[in-house]
Amino acid sequence: MHLYQLNSKESIHILKEKPFKLEREIQSIFESNLGTFMDLQLVKSVIYYIYLQTR
Repeated sequence: MHLYQLNSKESIHILKEKPFKLEREIQSIFESNLGTFMDLQLVKSVIYYIYLQTR
């Protein structure tokens, strides 16, 4: 599936794919933009998560 960029009201072009070398790269980008992608906040610690669940 192609992604397009709108240049003007009547002009679009296909965006070029930029492959990732390592899965860690895409994971880092996803985690850094988690709020934008999923409207979620990343929990940094499982212990903190468990603490919140037991309150």
